[in-house]
Amino acid sequence: MANTGKTITIKQFDEFIKTVSSTNLNYENACKKVGTSHATMRAYIVQDKDREERYARALMDCCESMADDMIVIADSPLPMTEHGLDSAAVADKRLRVDTRKWWLSKKYPKKYGDKIDVTTQGEKINTQPVYTILNQDQKDKLEELHKKADEI
Repeated sequence: MANTGKTITIKQFDEFIKTVSSTNLNYENACKKVGTSHATMRAYIVQDKDREERYARALMDCCESMADDMIVIADSPLPMTEHGLDSAAVADKRLRVDTRKWWLSKKYPKKYGDKIDVTTQGEKINTQPVYTILNQDQKDKLEELHKKADEI
């Protein structure tokens, strides 16, 4: 039975943290498992820094578990049919791994994302267009080259 009030017990929160860190349940299902709504749990979490930190650690544990799951899924044997590998099983495995990769890359892009910053060490790159840092002679030459290119 869901907790319709706006209070959460320490026991419920501890169970919620345990559920988040040890399963791949989404946030709403983890809340249902401990008998409260996601809005009530969210409000409870943001009221205290320690709770926020515990929740963040539980999410990281969940992500680590999910990353490990991808290896298990990828390495598990595929069933054979009379014609060879079961193509539906291959597609299912690919979908399960790709879904986890996508979710991890969106939730924690710095750790699990596709783009890795190997040049700036997190510092902002000057994104000023080249044209704005040229002196006037260089701008004139560039403009002349653009006109010639347009004529071709």
